[in-house]
Amino acid sequence: MVKEKNLLTKVIALLHFKQKSGVLNRYNSLISPAEFDTRKSTKHSKSVQELISIISPNKFKGELKRFGHKGDGSYVLPKNIVSPKAYLISGGISDNNEFEIELAKKGVTGIQVDNSISNAPKEHKNLAFKIATLGQRDGLYEVSLENLISKAPSNRNLIVKLDVEGAEISALQHLSEKSLKKINCLVLELHNLSSLVHNNKILQVLIKLKKSGLSSVYLQANNGILDYIISGVLIPDNIEVTFVRKDQVSKPSPKDVLRIKHLATKNNKENTFTNIDHFLFYNV
Repeated sequence: MVKEKNLLTKVIALLHFKQKSGVLNRYNSLISPAEFDTRKSTKHSKSVQELISIISPNKFKGELKRFGHKGDGSYVLPKNIVSPKAYLISGGISDNNEFEIELAKKGVTGIQVDNSISNAPKEHKNLAFKIATLGQRDGLYEVSLENLISKAPSNRNLIVKLDVEGAEISALQHLSEKSLKKINCLVLELHNLSSLVHNNKILQVLIKLKKSGLSSVYLQANNGILDYIISGVLIPDNIEVTFVRKDQVSKPSPKDVLRIKHLATKNNKENTFTNIDHFLFYNV
């Protein structure tokens, strides 16, 4: 929660930022010189355009559906992959595993991994649960995505869902190309996209996904999180994206994009949707 600053703090902050050429916007909020430069400079344009080109959705050659009811904790998957022929690795469930339960009821088996709870909120015979951090290595309280994929049944369509508060980058960064190519559908809650201006780890991982043959078919901004302007382009800090194998996609039409938009749901019911049309219509 954002705390109200007292008058003295505001005055000191104002003088400090003014001295450093900070900017006071129309809402009487101070924008630092670094933020102003990030907004206006072209030095991040190439990275921003590469980000958009990789996660902008293509047309899926089938039907997409949102699973897990609506709101935070629900995700979009190809409808035809949700069957007894699928195996799920789900990283991050916290107090809501409606998504996992809905898939389990349709015959999907798999494992849920979370380090913040001792038991899954709801249990199902098709789903195992492991108390651990999903990371880059294996240990007493940590399990690697590489390990989980190696234990997945080879005769099943592999669904991987990662909503692990930023740890998804480390988990995917250390995943072998062989394991990446086993994934039929990858659902990511990408966190901290604004860090693009400080390091290129997120972009490197996304390039890795693309090279492995994964293509985006769904995209939605988290409307409960801050958005940033980087080199003149609005970038949501958190974004939900669904990838499938590239042989299942084609060039989208405006109607295809509208279907994608109709699948969007609010993470925060009180906030408006974040307009990311510059992402959604990029491939049209």
